[in-house]
Amino acid sequence: VRQLTADRQALARALGLVRWQPRRDDAARALQLAQSLLEGATDVPNRRVVVLTDLQASGWQAADMPVLHDRGQPVQTFVDRLAPDTLENTAIVDATVDRGADDAGGQVRVELALQHHGRKPWRDYVSVRAAEREFKSLVQLRPGELARRSFLVPVSAQWAEVVLPADALDADNRRLVRLDAATALKVAVINGAPRPVPRDDEAFFVAQALEAGGSGPGEVQLDRIAADKLSSATLADHDVVIAANLGSPPAQTAEALLEFARGGGGVLVTVGDNLPDTAMDYLAALLPASIGAVRSAAVSGGGPAAGVGLDQAGVDPARLCSAAAAIARELQQARPGLGDARTTRYALALPAAELASRTVLRFGDGAPALLAHGVGAGRVALWTTTIDRDWTDLPLQPAWLPFVHGTVRALAGPRALERKAAVEVGQTATLGRDDRAEQLQVRHEGGGGAGEGERVLQAVLQRPGQWSVPGLETPGRYVATELRGGAALNSRPIVVVAPASEGDLAPAATGPLATRAAQSAQPSTARTVPKSPVWTPALVGLLLLLVTEAALVARGAWPVQILVWRRSA
Repeated sequence: VRQLTADRQALARALGLVRWQPRRDDAARALQLAQSLLEGATDVPNRRVVVLTDLQASGWQAADMPVLHDRGQPVQTFVDRLAPDTLENTAIVDATVDRGADDAGGQVRVELALQHHGRKPWRDYVSVRAAEREFKSLVQLRPGELARRSFLVPVSAQWAEVVLPADALDADNRRLVRLDAATALKVAVINGAPRPVPRDDEAFFVAQALEAGGSGPGEVQLDRIAADKLSSATLADHDVVIAANLGSPPAQTAEALLEFARGGGGVLVTVGDNLPDTAMDYLAALLPASIGAVRSAAVSGGGPAAGVGLDQAGVDPARLCSAAAAIARELQQARPGLGDARTTRYALALPAAELASRTVLRFGDGAPALLAHGVGAGRVALWTTTIDRDWTDLPLQPAWLPFVHGTVRALAGPRALERKAAVEVGQTATLGRDDRAEQLQVRHEGGGGAGEGERVLQAVLQRPGQWSVPGLETPGRYVATELRGGAALNSRPIVVVAPASEGDLAPAATGPLATRAAQSAQPSTARTVPKSPVWTPALVGLLLLLVTEAALVARGAWPVQILVWRRSA
C-alpha cells in the first residue's frame, strides 16, 4: 500500500506482511516520501504524520526533522519510539580467507573480526563449520571492543559458515565464507629493469605497496613475471598487469598485452630509461596516447631540475572517458598527498583530440601524468614517469600506497568488485559479463542447505562488459548463472551480509528526531493530538509508507505498539 487509504484492515494486513530488512536506514528518504504524499493529497481535510522508529543512532543521528506543510500550514509530526527488549548484540563484521596457509597440511585460514555492542561485557564462543567439522574459540569482549580470531579449516571444503550465539540481532550472527576461490586480486608485474639491489629494482616500490595491502575490497596476490616469459598463457589467470619500463617489447609481447586487455583485464604501462628514442609507435595499439620525447622538469628560470608536482588542474571530471573516470574516483584518497611528490623527468604525451578526456592527472606544468582509456572489455592506463625513484619521488610519499591500490582496483574494473568477500544488503553486486551471455539469472538459496527455498530473485541490468545486480535485500548465498539460449555458461556465488553499521542498536540520544520522540512521550504533547471520528487517511497511508520503507521497521521480534487516534467516548 503506497497510497492514502482509510481502510484499516488493509493497513493491518500490510503491516503483518512487512519483513524486517537488515539494510542501512534511509530516514531522509522516508520523510521526503511522506512530504510527497502530503502534497499530492489535495482532498484530505486533516493530515498528520506518525513516525514509528527504533531511533537507532547509526540511521537517525543525522536525520533532520522536516517541516511538512499542508496548504501553507505546518503538519503535525509525532515520533513513537519502539524500544527493543535488549541492546546487547555481537556482530560478525568481517570474514576473509587466506589461502597462503594451503601449503601447511592442506588447510586454509579463515580470519574473523567480531565486535560487541551494548552495555555489558560479552563472553561466548564463535564457531566455524566446514567439511562437517566445527571449530570453536572463546571470545571475551567489552562494550564497543573489536576482536579478531583465526581458524585453520580443511582446504577440501567449498564453504565455511561462521556462527555466533543468538542475541538481539540474528542477521549478523551468521556468515558464509567461500573457501575454494581466493578473494585476492591477482596482479602480475612485468619488470623491464630488474636490479640485484632490491631498492634499485624497477618493481620494488610497486611490489611493496601491493603486498602491504590497501583499504579497498579484497587482498592482492602478486606474481612477478620475467619480460621474456610474457605470453597470453602466463597472463590468463590475472586481473591486472603492470608493465614496468619494458623498453621495446617484441610483437608477441605487445599482442599478449593487447589480447589481455580486450578480454577484460587491466593494464598499467609505466616508462623509464628503457623507453626507445623513437617512442611514437611504442605499444601504439594499447596505450591511451602516443609517446613523444622525454622531458626534464626544471624550475622556472632554467635552474637545476627540481621537479614538478601532481595535480588535477585542467582535468574536468565530467569530460573524462569511463576508464579515466573510474581511476579518478579511486584516487580520491590519494589526491591530497599527490601534490607533495616531485618528478624530474617524464615522457610527453603527444597532442590528440581525445587527450583531455583520457587525462586523469597532470604534472604542475600541465603535461599529462596519468592517462587511461578502454580497450575491448578492459582498461589500460599510462603512467608517463617511473615507478621507482629514478624520475620521481612519489614512491617515497604517503600517497604512494593509495595511488597504487586505487589505480589497480580501477583497472581491474568489475573483476575487483567480484573479489569482494561479501556484499552488504542494499548494495549492488557487479559481475563481469561473458560476451556470449544473453541473460544473468540470480537465485537466492535458502538457509537450510543448497537448493532449499531456492527462488529466482530478480532481473538484472546489463551494462557494457558487466552485469549489475541491485536489490539484494536478504543475507545469505546467491548464485548468479549466465545463460545463452537457456543453457548455463557459468555460475558464480554472491555472499550478502548485514551492514556492519546496523550492529549497534543504541538509540540516538540527541538530534531532531530524538527530541521529537521525547516531546511526543510527554502527557502535555499527547493532549494536543486532535481526536478524530475516523482515522485520517493521510495518517494511515503515511504511517504505512514509513513502516514499509524499512528505515522505520521494528527489528526482529521486538514488541510493537502503534499509536492510534480513537474516537472520543
